[in-house]
Amino acid sequence: MAGAVALAAACGGSTSSNSSDGGSADGSRGGSGSGSSSGGGSGSSSSSSSSSSGGSGSCSGGHGGTAPPADAFIAAVVGGGPDCPFPSPVTNWLSVGTTTAAKPTTVVDQGSTGSGTACIDCTVHPEGAGFDIALSLSVAGDPGGSVTITSPQGAGAVSTSGGAGITASFYDSTDPGPFSSSSCTITFTYMGQPVPVSPAVAAGRIWGHIDCPDATESGQTAIGPDGGATARACAASADFLFEQCLE
Repeated sequence: MAGAVALAAACGGSTSSNSSDGGSADGSRGGSGSGSSSGGGSGSSSSSSSSSSGGSGSCSGGHGGTAPPADAFIAAVVGGGPDCPFPSPVTNWLSVGTTTAAKPTTVVDQGSTGSGTACIDCTVHPEGAGFDIALSLSVAGDPGGSVTITSPQGAGAVSTSGGAGITASFYDSTDPGPFSSSSCTITFTYMGQPVPVSPAVAAGRIWGHIDCPDATESGQTAIGPDGGATARACAASADFLFEQCLE
C-alpha cells in the first residue's frame, strides 16, 4: 500500500476557499486556514485516484472541467496497541477543517490548510443497493500527510447502514508509515454521535467515521514477545466528510 498512499508535495491552482460555517481549517499537526462547508455532490465518474508521488510532484486530484471543486474535512487519529510505536493516540495525525458541533467546516480542493495545500480527490458512486467510494485527502506541506479510504469497487459495500471490508491508509510525513488495513469499518457517526443528516451517504457525498483497529505500518517491524520480528500495528480512525465528489 505504500505506493498507493502518497503525499503530494505541491498542488497547483487557486488557494482561496469559502466558509459557510465561519470556521477556520487546521492543517496536519496544527495550523489554520480558510474552509468551505457546502453540501451536495456532482460529477460523472465512477472512479477516483490519489496522488502517487513519494514526496514531490503535483496534486493529481481534482475534477477539472466546470464541476465544483470537492471539499472535505478529516480528523484522523493513530496510536495505541501493544505493537504500536505510539502508546498514546496521536490525535492530530491529519487534521483538515474544523470540528464544530453541528457540522465540521471543510476545506476545498487546493485550498490552504495553514501548514500546506489540500489535495482532495473523491468519488461516491451508487452501485447496486449501496455505494462504491474512493476518498483521498492529502496535505502538501511540512509537515504533511494523507488519508485514503476505498471500498471494493463494483461491490456497493457502503450502504446507508455503514460498510465493512474497507481499505484505508494513514500517512504522516514525520513517520515512515503509512499505516494501512483492508479490514476497516465505516459507521455514520461524528464526534461519537450519529451524523445529524439522513442519509449520511448519497451520490457525491459521505459523512461518517472509519475505524481500523489493526493498521499495519509498511516496511517497519518491532520485536515480538518471542524475540522475533513482528509487524508494527496501531489503531487508526477518523471522522470525515467529503462533499462535491464525483458520482
